[in-house]
Amino acid sequence: FGVLLWEIATYGMSPYPGIDLSQVYDLLEKGYRMEQPEGCPPKVYELMRACEYLL
Repeated sequence: FGVLLWEIATYGMSPYPGIDLSQVYDLLEKGYRMEQPEGCPPKVYELMRACEYLL
């Protein structure tokens, strides 16, 4: 759900640009998190981050 919110906030941009999908899970395990998109309200970004920690 967090990634869906990120895609909505960025008008459909790729959530992990330049990162091979096979590497995404490993990066998330190591603590990688997407930055707050420009123009994204802080409360929406907080919700995105809360979803990421459910992994």
